[in-house]
Amino acid sequence: MPTVYVEGLGNISFPDSMSPQQIEEEINRYVSDENFWVGQNKKPPMAPAAPEMGGLEAFGRGALQSVKDIGYGLQQVGAEAGSAVGLVEPSTVQRLRQEEERRRAENAPFMESGAGKAGYIAGSIGSLLVPGAALARVPGMVGTGARALTAPTTFRAAATGGGLLGAAQPVAEEESRAAGAIMGALGGTVGQAVGRGVSRIAQPVTSAATPQVERAVQRLEQAGVPVDIAERMGSENLRAVRRFLTDNPISASVMKRGAERTQSAFNTAALRLIGEQGEAALPEVLARADDRIGEVMDEIAQNNRIRVDDRMVSELAALEEAASMTLEPEKIVPLRNQLNNILSKVGDDDSISGDAYQRIRTIAADMGRNPALATVAQQLRETIDSALERSAGPDAAAAIRQARRQYRNLKLLEPAVAANATGNISPAALASSTGTARQRSAALYDRGDADMARLARDMRTMAETMPQSGTVPRAGIQAVGAAIPAAGALGYNLYTGQEPAENVLGLGALGAAAMFAPRGAARLYQSPAIQQYLMRGIQSPLARRAMMSRGTRGIATYAPAAGLLSSED
Repeated sequence: MPTVYVEGLGNISFPDSMSPQQIEEEINRYVSDENFWVGQNKKPPMAPAAPEMGGLEAFGRGALQSVKDIGYGLQQVGAEAGSAVGLVEPSTVQRLRQEEERRRAENAPFMESGAGKAGYIAGSIGSLLVPGAALARVPGMVGTGARALTAPTTFRAAATGGGLLGAAQPVAEEESRAAGAIMGALGGTVGQAVGRGVSRIAQPVTSAATPQVERAVQRLEQAGVPVDIAERMGSENLRAVRRFLTDNPISASVMKRGAERTQSAFNTAALRLIGEQGEAALPEVLARADDRIGEVMDEIAQNNRIRVDDRMVSELAALEEAASMTLEPEKIVPLRNQLNNILSKVGDDDSISGDAYQRIRTIAADMGRNPALATVAQQLRETIDSALERSAGPDAAAAIRQARRQYRNLKLLEPAVAANATGNISPAALASSTGTARQRSAALYDRGDADMARLARDMRTMAETMPQSGTVPRAGIQAVGAAIPAAGALGYNLYTGQEPAENVLGLGALGAAAMFAPRGAARLYQSPAIQQYLMRGIQSPLARRAMMSRGTRGIATYAPAAGLLSSED
């Protein structure tokens, strides 16, 4: 019969049938039972005071305990599986659960501290990620599965990994392993959202813009026209944000100012193509361009005679033939009179004077005021201007080409100028006026004199493809705006336990902040710094790699699961 000395009790004998572990458990039961000591009329022995544990030690012991717990948990899982098929006694399963209760009591001094919990969380994550990283290098299904669990990219994989971590934790009596698995799966799901959030911080928006859109953006930026970040990135999420801020009455004025800046820049870019500076196509600006272009042509014509070469004659003949096929006979009379006038002014040197050129040009302009002859008159002016360009010297020819190009752009611009006094140029109307066969062809093939057409096409490319009136979003926004202060008030009262009347000022400030938050959001949306961040993300290569690495994704995914599981110990 074994005999054991117990402090405060002396020597105690136990039956031979008891194992050392059972004897130890019996002694512990005696020592922890206060009623036993009262019955013996003795005081329990004083346990020596445990030295105060430092934070680093608590962290280390917590990390070590997390590894031990997974081992204990797997041991329990094995025993439970064996018991289910009759290979292990149910008493063994019960004993293992009872031992877990004792271990938790022993670990309480450091597991109840913040450092101990942090160590436990770190150890739990490491227990999953370190072996997983090693297995991820194995080819085949093993490596694929390990990579999916250590750095999950889907909520399903994250929930699976968290569930496995929870199922591997030891459980005490009256506890459910399924509950731990469910808690781990929930933590993994939350962690996946956190991991995605970390990656989004590093790269908030992934561009979905096509190469065509990117080229349009590049040309507009070269022209000085700012491009909306949502269209630049091709992001539906950013488009939704823009609609929200545009339709919200509180932030609408901020968004409108941004739209006005874009319109002004577009006006400037279009006016630059007619050789003028300005932020609006006002009458004085257009008149100045028309006068300046005419003066250039007249000055060059005064110093040069215009040769009536074979090309000019054939172009005039083709013009008359085309007009006779599309116009009624009486409407062709002014054109034929003008053609005869040109031929009558040809001198012995097969040329016409600058004065004659100016009169022909003036008559052609008058003819163009008749809508039926506008196209014919424009072609006539193009023909004689082209003849002047061929007749002049190199420098004069370059000046004529520029003036002619600006004049064509001016004529394309005229129908696109708003009918009101703002002087704004409509991208849609400009696209329509530049939709002639010649302009369209030049723009489609991206060559030739089609700068105005390309500008209009690029602006139309940046326009939202499916605009909406905003009635439904505005109604929803108004409802949300009205609900925010009420929800804030309810939450604040529940948190503080106060009556609404006791925090009227605080609730008023909260409601005001909620109502005017869209205005601040609109300013952020239009901020150049924020737009650069949305496009390029965090620029530091080291920070970017760290935030988007597999390790960071795994840690962010399983940290919430490990935190939830540590709170159960």
